[in-house]
Amino acid sequence: MQKNNKKIFLGLFTGAIILLLLFFFLHFRDRSENADGTMGPNDPAKDPFIDFSEGTPSGEPSTAELQPRHPIPPLAVDQVEALSETEKKKWTILQEVLESRNDNDPRMDELKNLSPAFHNALANAYSELPMNRRNERGTIAFLMGRDMQSVQDIEFLQSVVSEPPCYSFENCDTPAATDPHLADVNEVSLNYPQLAALYQVEANLDANPEILQDPARRDAIRSLLREALQFPIPAVKNKAGSIMEKFGL
Repeated sequence: MQKNNKKIFLGLFTGAIILLLLFFFLHFRDRSENADGTMGPNDPAKDPFIDFSEGTPSGEPSTAELQPRHPIPPLAVDQVEALSETEKKKWTILQEVLESRNDNDPRMDELKNLSPAFHNALANAYSELPMNRRNERGTIAFLMGRDMQSVQDIEFLQSVVSEPPCYSFENCDTPAATDPHLADVNEVSLNYPQLAALYQVEANLDANPEILQDPARRDAIRSLLREALQFPIPAVKNKAGSIMEKFGL
């Protein structure tokens, strides 16, 4: 009886080890490059779980977890003075969200249907942030894209995708050494502003396809996407291309 129990135990143990090794093999194979040089299923342009429709993509580390923390000064002070009292309270929420770098803060839902004056303040705040503040700049790009109302808003988003790419959280101009297994995550996080802008353009067109019936906004969106096609990071240019194909732009 003891010998039989021992055989059963050894069989179960061996099976568990084999399953564990198979899991790790499949996991790391999926994160590697395909034979044609494109990324595997975790390519940010193709992975359905990477979705900027509600802030930082689900299932991925927030940009806040990947970059060093530094305080930011009050933003766009002059423009904020022109806001209504209600929107000044919303601006306080924005400042607190940026300080916490929690772009999944539920109070983000209060930052919708904003006035042109608030949009102007957002654009100025974006320009005041250093280039390597990817989380904060991405949060503002997300808000402007989600609340896209005018040609001027689209032109702002085009200015975002016209920026040079950022190669590290310390200094955007200098690539940093990184764990190869985090390459996909870093590509998304370092280009959070550009990807947030594009995903919100797509979300707007999905929800309101009649936007494209306005010649001025259609031309502005087409110009934005063509600019994004020139971005030297595959995740960004691939997303722009997929939106153009999807909506015949």
